[in-house]
Amino acid sequence: MSNLKRRLNVGLIGGGISSVAGKVHIAAMRMDGLFEIVGGVFSSNSDISKKSAESYGLESRKGYSSISDIFAHNEVDLMVVLTPTPLHADHIRSLAEYNIPIVCEKPMFSCLSELSEIDTYFKDDHPLFVTYNYTGYPMVREARSMLKTGDLGKIIQVAAEMPQDSFIDVEMQHGSPILPQPWRLKDSVIPNIALDLGSHVVQMIRFTTGVEFRCASGFFSNHTMFANIKDTLHMSGKLTNDASFNVWVTKAAYGVRNGLKIRVFCEHGSISWSQNNCEQLLLGTPKGQVLLDRKSSKREANLKRYNRMKIGHPAGFIEAFANHYIDIYEAICKGYRDGDFIFARGAVREELNLLEGISRNGHYERSCT
Repeated sequence: MSNLKRRLNVGLIGGGISSVAGKVHIAAMRMDGLFEIVGGVFSSNSDISKKSAESYGLESRKGYSSISDIFAHNEVDLMVVLTPTPLHADHIRSLAEYNIPIVCEKPMFSCLSELSEIDTYFKDDHPLFVTYNYTGYPMVREARSMLKTGDLGKIIQVAAEMPQDSFIDVEMQHGSPILPQPWRLKDSVIPNIALDLGSHVVQMIRFTTGVEFRCASGFFSNHTMFANIKDTLHMSGKLTNDASFNVWVTKAAYGVRNGLKIRVFCEHGSISWSQNNCEQLLLGTPKGQVLLDRKSSKREANLKRYNRMKIGHPAGFIEAFANHYIDIYEAICKGYRDGDFIFARGAVREELNLLEGISRNGHYERSCT
């Protein structure tokens, strides 16, 4: 598929009308005209699958009942998996026989054993992509470019957090709580708080700094009505460049809808980015603080691909997803480069090694092999 210049035909597994992520992914894929959605098994319920196809502007017959039906009736260049996390591994495995690029919503897997099993089905260079959408924001990519140049000196400290109130400020209806999806209320090897929010923060640190985790200690706790699961994770340790880090993620923070934030402190300055002010990057210097936006950015955020509308009109959550899909399109068209962030298995392995170590033992030590 090298140097392909046409739209890529996409099939979906999951992402139906009752899905949290479906509409966002579909809007992102359609934003830049690079993808054509040809159908999907949008739900395990065939009626919902057909209704979902209609809702997305497709003929109802494009809402299929099986994966084999998608391939029997369409030319497909890419499959996107948008089912609940516990089903990801099974659905990715079911696509192995079609030898096709695969995109999966994060977290790609629930534990290391799932990843190890998938390794037996796919060659090392098989294109598996994952979307950590916050790393698609223009100013996050500007931060990565700034840190990569080394102009701020060696990274010495990193602090990242992602507090939310979704498990403590539960919406009520007719006197009863509207509960989260059942699968979110059942922890397995790695608690869902680490897979859901923790994976975002881990990959945000890896993406912006380009540095891996060397060792870490951490603990889980519970502060909400859902007493059988963990809703909070605290973690700290060292990166492989000897920088220290700390992480806090929780769904028990009243009044915080999405408080994702990362701060990177270096020898000669610092950067700070927040989801709530996603268009701004705060640069700390010996002379004080400087606010950067896409117009004042000089490395990446001012590129045309990140400015679909004139600067001053915010680029938001769905645009960040769309930036990932541009990455994926270019990777498929131009060939895959080892080390690409969206080329998922390496990133996912780092993530799962860290989170599973903390989950099992409260400690993680990077292997020297």
